[in-house]
Amino acid sequence: MVKDQLDRSGHLKLLSGGAVLTGGGALLPGAAELATEVLGLPARIGYPTPLGGLVEEYRSPQFATGVGLVMYGHGKRRPQHFDMNTSESGYDSVWDRMKRWFREFI
Repeated sequence: MVKDQLDRSGHLKLLSGGAVLTGGGALLPGAAELATEVLGLPARIGYPTPLGGLVEEYRSPQFATGVGLVMYGHGKRRPQHFDMNTSESGYDSVWDRMKRWFREFI
């Protein structure tokens, strides 16, 4: 099912370096070997990049996506001044900035 979807979307050919499994399911015994067999590509388990201050419990595949998103968001961070008084209520400007942030993030 995964291989079929990747093939239909045209993304299978983009995985020439292989697949990286993350999430709790990646911890299942034989997950990487099964993915290699099904996809016909090298597969490995993904672990979060070591970060200072990251407690040992979060250095696991089940947290790899979350840690990666935090690192991505941190890299995109720009200093901004939030002026709550740019609209009548103050909420519209904050709401608009939040929407822009989500659009940039996605």
